[in-house]
Amino acid sequence: MYRFIVITSLLHCVLSGAIHAQETLDPVVVSQLSEVIPDAEQEWKYYSREQHIPPGCLSAKGLVINSEDTVSFYSIDKHGKTLWTRLSPEEMEPAFVRCSRDGRYILAGHYDDQNNSNLYEILTSDGQILWSRVVPSYHRIRYWIANSSEYIVFVRFLTEYDWTYNITVVDIDSGQNLWSKNTENVALVEWGSDKLAYVYRDSLSVLAIDTGELKWRRSIDQMSGSSDAIFSNSRRYNLVPSEDGTKLVVSATGYKRKERGIRVERVGVFDQKGQLMWESENKAGTPLGITPDNRFLVSIESLKGENSSEYRDQLKLTNMSTGAMLWTLPGGFRKNGNWFVFLKDRLFLCFTSRYRGNLPRGILMLDLDSSGQIARQTLLPIHGIESFSRRTEAWLSKNASAQREVFLVFEGGHDWGSYFIESIGH
Repeated sequence: MYRFIVITSLLHCVLSGAIHAQETLDPVVVSQLSEVIPDAEQEWKYYSREQHIPPGCLSAKGLVINSEDTVSFYSIDKHGKTLWTRLSPEEMEPAFVRCSRDGRYILAGHYDDQNNSNLYEILTSDGQILWSRVVPSYHRIRYWIANSSEYIVFVRFLTEYDWTYNITVVDIDSGQNLWSKNTENVALVEWGSDKLAYVYRDSLSVLAIDTGELKWRRSIDQMSGSSDAIFSNSRRYNLVPSEDGTKLVVSATGYKRKERGIRVERVGVFDQKGQLMWESENKAGTPLGITPDNRFLVSIESLKGENSSEYRDQLKLTNMSTGAMLWTLPGGFRKNGNWFVFLKDRLFLCFTSRYRGNLPRGILMLDLDSSGQIARQTLLPIHGIESFSRRTEAWLSKNASAQREVFLVFEGGHDWGSYFIESIGH
């Protein structure tokens, strides 16, 4: 594993209210990743006029593209050769495409406005259809392929007024429903490769993803303050899991009852047995993700500027074991998860240049040392980033036994777009 080693003195913070470092945004601008990462390689660049968001994904065989042309979906290899094509059924149009983490499966969606219906198809990386199903489009749906690539999770909005949802887990090979459950006010995430975690009526519940069996349930009512202080119907929850399924961050947001308009943000961290490790004070910000080694939590906090209508974002790094804030970094960052990924000991973030007008927008890379301090800041300028995702694969590597972190960036304009596929070796 490569790592930039710097000698720094770590300022040990003691929970909330402790003194922390205020970092300065001052990246070195580079033209390509190889200037910073010696084994980085651009696998290919593909020009496209597609405007779907997200526009495509990486399968085990090549790039899968969601198209507005006569072919709804098609896959190409690194030389631009078309591997397979897939047309939407008559009177339907392409809606989205998702690839599994290991690249074996593709979830493709089509929609029909006239008949208010959605068609979901599961394909192999060779473009072969395994199964499909039709769902009414007036049911809002979240969907994803599980981390294990064994299941598909559907979360369907049932009613408009009582916030009732249905969770259904489907076997990815056969299309058979494994289990289904109705709940309310759900904030649902996959936790590791074998669990689903969700919030229901101020309780955190964890289910086995293959059976739906309840593993444990914990009350989180106090995370957003007592019922006397917080409007219960104003509470909103956000869940951020660790990749290995051992840590879960629960973010609770609400408003004070007696002080109208005063927002309360709290964060709590649970271990895999349901024990609360620590809880933050107010103004915790929005958690983005946990570093792969489970040592640090990355969040974004929005601060009001000189004008009451203007907000400035700052990035925050928190110690996952203690809740101590290590540093903050002001800048223009996106809170959407599609704009933020980890590659080993680096953070890759979308930078929009709102904070520093003299810097171009692009991908900001932060190298962290062993103590979590920023060892290097690098900015790769890209105009109009539309999507940013990654997976660990061996198929692009010249040595099949060597894993490489592969990530896809789509740079879009008004009527054009380019796919960049980069890889970094272990």
